[in-house]
Amino acid sequence: VLDVFKQFSQAGLEVKEALEATRTALLGMNATGADTEQIFNAIVGANKIFNIAFEDSIKIIDKVKRVDQEFAVSAKDLIDSITAIGPVIVQMGGSIDDLFGLIAGLGEAARISGKEASNAFKRILTQIPATEGVRALQSMGVAVFDATGGYRKLSDIVHDLSIAYQNANQVQRQNIAITLGQVRQSPKLLAFLENIDRAFAATEVSSTA
Repeated sequence: VLDVFKQFSQAGLEVKEALEATRTALLGMNATGADTEQIFNAIVGANKIFNIAFEDSIKIIDKVKRVDQEFAVSAKDLIDSITAIGPVIVQMGGSIDDLFGLIAGLGEAARISGKEASNAFKRILTQIPATEGVRALQSMGVAVFDATGGYRKLSDIVHDLSIAYQNANQVQRQNIAITLGQVRQSPKLLAFLENIDRAFAATEVSSTA
């Protein structure tokens, strides 16, 4: 316990924050099987990336446990995804709930681990604002940027893409998958889009935890 508290203190947390974070870390390790480093990185990462206060860090564990229980993704992989892909999610206007929804949805659809899902989305999401990605999405009626030139919320882009995908023909579906996922990730993206309701469900579960 003292070692965990010391880690948080050395990270610059105030005493009260370090105590709350330590409490969350101990509960998290017991609930998820993650080790000290994973939990520490997740709690500090969630604060820096998603602006989740240390006194609210227990919410992270609640979200992870709920998604882990209801979807085919491991708690450890969800925890690791916070720092692995969190910055990209935030850059695209997404939340930690969006993150967990995407990882759970892709993991189930493509039958891959949460770690593999994180790696896949790290590639896919960086292609969305790229020139070819914007063009491919626009050709399906999906806007990446709003009227001011800023990114639309990730959840809105994904929602619009899900509708456009349902109405698209096979050529259009393959084109968007290849453009955003490239050759390596395109089969995973196709599987994700075919089963996107599971991602939406996982996001909802996380948001209500």
